[in-house]
Order: sequence, then structure tokens, then C-alpha cells
Amino acid sequence: MSGRGQSGAALVLVLWLVVLLASLIGAFALTARVEQLQGHVGMESLRAGQLAQAGLEYALYRQSQPAQPGQPAWVSDGRAYPWQFAGAQLELRVLSESAKVDINQADAGLLAALMQQFGAEQAQAQRLAAAMLDWRDSDDLPQPGGSEAADYAAAGLPYGPSNDAFASIEELRRVLAMPAPLFEAMRPYLTIWSQRSQPEPMLAADPVLRAMGIDPVLQQGKRQMALDSGNALASAGDTFSIRSQVRLGDERSLVLDAVVRRGRAETAQSAYTVLSWQQTTGTP
Repeated sequence: MSGRGQSGAALVLVLWLVVLLASLIGAFALTARVEQLQGHVGMESLRAGQLAQAGLEYALYRQSQPAQPGQPAWVSDGRAYPWQFAGAQLELRVLSESAKVDINQADAGLLAALMQQFGAEQAQAQRLAAAMLDWRDSDDLPQPGGSEAADYAAAGLPYGPSNDAFASIEELRRVLAMPAPLFEAMRPYLTIWSQRSQPEPMLAADPVLRAMGIDPVLQQGKRQMALDSGNALASAGDTFSIRSQVRLGDERSLVLDAVVRRGRAETAQSAYTVLSWQQTTGTP
């Protein structure tokens, strides 16, 4: 190869090395930027989680306080309360579990009526309610229209009813023929913690009131009259669903949904026991 050819080949090699080096530098810079952003998001999420927990603590505290001049008592019916803390904007909600339908205590009529509030036909709602009773009772005798082990086997399912109380709301998904959309629609109004056969109407939401045969408009009027007179609506019990929502800087929000029981804490440092805890991040 002539000297000119060797020089040309060397130049091409140098150019390729320059391109490769530039690509590596660009890749390193991009990786560093991504890691920086991930670190920022991670720190922001960590701070938001701490703020959400602070919101839960504050909501539980405010729920326990009587009305003061210029500071009305919080109502445990799920209404939203804004709260600013450490430069962040939070939205807090407290709902007594006594305002919900207890799937371990409610009778078939109430369960079926609630399902009808969310689009179930009467016959379907009655069958599902009977299947729920068969799930939680201790015998193998089906309710009228209900489902016991043989029915689950006939449907090809590898399990049958537990013949025991529902251990969680999620377990309701396993009841024979329970539609997922119906379950998701009912879920906010269900509990296993109230130990009540009937929800507390002074705190219950409209779908629950209608399932109980109570006019929501009339009940809301009674509720407002009680609040205006400074009277407590009802005993809220000691178990609450609390939602603590923190607004993040990028139009997202972190939401903490927890069920807590006041008193009987697992540790001496806590005033409550956590029964359920879920933290999610998404758009408002």
C-alpha cells in the first residue's frame, strides 16, 4: 500500500474512533441524565409517601377532635378536606367502616340490593348474594340459588367456598360468577371490619342508602341539620378508611388508601393498628 493509501486508511480509522468516542460520551451523558431523573423521581416519591402518611395521621387526629370555635369537627362520611403541609397540597378523606356494607354480616337482601345499585339484574343479584352466604357459612347446604363446592367443581374451578368468614374484600372476587366490573364498582362500599348487619345511615354513601331503602336526599337533609345544630352525626366506631392524596409537581398524585383501627396498636409508639395499606401513583 502506498503512503497516501496508508494515510487515508489511518484517517478513516481515526474518524471512526472519533465517532465511537462521541457515541460513548453521548451514551454516558444520557445514562447520567436518566439516573439523575430517576433519583429525582425517587426522592420526590419518597417525600410524597412521607407526606401522605403525615396526612393520614392528621386526618385520624382531626376526626377525633370535637368542634371548636372556627374549627368544625371532621365528619367521617368520606367528604374531602384540603390540607397544606410542608409546602404540599393534600386532600384527605375519612370514612367510617360502619358506613359500609359488611359482607360477613349483611343479609342476602341487603347484599342483593347493593349489587342492583351497580347494574346487576335482580335475579343475578339474588344468586350472587346467595353464593356469598354459601361462601361464608360453615355448612355444605346451598342457599336457594346459591353455590356450594359441587357448583364450583362443575364450573371447572379448582376451589370451593371457604365455609368461613371473608378474610378480605378481595376474596369476594372468588365467589362463583362474580363479575369483575361489579366487584370493582361495589368495592368502595364494602367492609369486613364493621361487625354490623346494617350500615350507619347518617354516614353512609348514596348507593348504600338506596340499598337500605332510604332516600339519600332526605338522609342528607337530616345529616346537614345535625351538623348545623352542632350535634354528632352518629358513633363512627373505631375503624376508618382514610385516603391521603398528595399532589406532585408533574400533575401526578400519590394516593395512600388505608384502613386503620384506633387503639389496640401493635406498638406502643402508634395510636392505631393498620388493617390495610395501599399506595399508588398516577394522574388525578
